Amino acid sequence: MPRTFALPSTVTLALLVLVGGCSREQRDWRSAQAADTIEAYTLFVQRHPDSEHAAQARARLAQLGEERDWIRASERNTVEAYRSFLRQHPDGRWAQEARIRLESHQLAENERSLSPAPAAASQRGEPAASYYGIQLGAFSSEPNARREWERLSGRFPAQLGSLTPRIVEARTASGRVFRLQADVADESRARALCSALKSQSQGCVVVLPGER
Repeated sequence: MPRTFALPSTVTLALLVLVGGCSREQRDWRSAQAADTIEAYTLFVQRHPDSEHAAQARARLAQLGEERDWIRASERNTVEAYRSFLRQHPDGRWAQEARIRLESHQLAENERSLSPAPAAASQRGEPAASYYGIQLGAFSSEPNARREWERLSGRFPAQLGSLTPRIVEARTASGRVFRLQADVADESRARALCSALKSQSQGCVVVLPGER
């Protein structure tokens, strides 16, 4: 008759605790993945700081935190919002786009405060625009403006895919700027385009005849 051996009760109890702990950890991890929120991953790390999944949870926390901060910055769409984002995520996924938008905002604000009125520009003999259009930003160099057009035309093909970019150089008290513009058929079309772009957190200004 085969002999049977009973494990000591303390060993049995330890094994049960270990199995139960692993089971609870796996359940919590699956729950965190299913929820895929900052709160869920934070709770998992708090409960299981030494888990094999803890590093993955912390990495996802960083991604979700940056996504949240980028959405907030885009919704505010201001110089300070993008500066704040870059302070927190200088090498993040959206850092380059934040820098592009920040530059555009800063130069556009500088233009508004320093550029002369269109009439005054005409008196000096400088050409003024004779077309309707939209302006998508102002940049410190022409290559930067062209790169932004490539990015935006890829992001908004329905609105910009049929348009041709126009890079307009202008001079301000702080130096040259390059305005990224595109011609459109008429004022109503320009305003409709800007409205559609702004609804998706993309800056846009209508350009009327006589304006630079």
